[in-house]
Amino acid sequence: LLCMVVASLAAQNPPSESAEALGKQDPKAMARNRLAGVRRLLVLGDSITYAGTYVDLIDTYLAVHETAAPIEVSNVGLPSETVSGLSEDGHAGGQFARPVLSERLARTLLQTKPDLVLACYGMNDGIYLPFDDERFRKFRVGIEAMHAAVVASGAKIVHVTPPCFDEQKGGHHGYA
Repeated sequence: LLCMVVASLAAQNPPSESAEALGKQDPKAMARNRLAGVRRLLVLGDSITYAGTYVDLIDTYLAVHETAAPIEVSNVGLPSETVSGLSEDGHAGGQFARPVLSERLARTLLQTKPDLVLACYGMNDGIYLPFDDERFRKFRVGIEAMHAAVVASGAKIVHVTPPCFDEQKGGHHGYA
């Protein structure tokens, strides 16, 4: 995951050079160039983000390798959160529906003032059901709204995909 994030930073808005010249550039150097001016990194997501494992790895990597000035990394992952606004019946024992990012995104961006946002959503947006066009449409609309809000705030954004769901271990046969 860390390698994918560094590679995606390197790939964002590549300089207008020939493909041959780009192929000769060091991906770590390209990532450092993309991180120039980044002082606040906001990480959005669900429980995968909230757990902090990949966020801590990124924070450590950046502290040790990649930046001239420190980058403040803020993990604001929220368990069960979606961008789609969908929630299955009986979520959390029927106590509450899944939280949706749109309810807190503007406030979060205003309070944290990030230069760069990493966003990892998708695991909860399918609500553990087989693929469905309407659920996917709601997910896409939510991702596009998040992207637009982050860009409008002046920050860059990197979308990180969640890990694969194992329907056998997850106990949801027929999901895939």
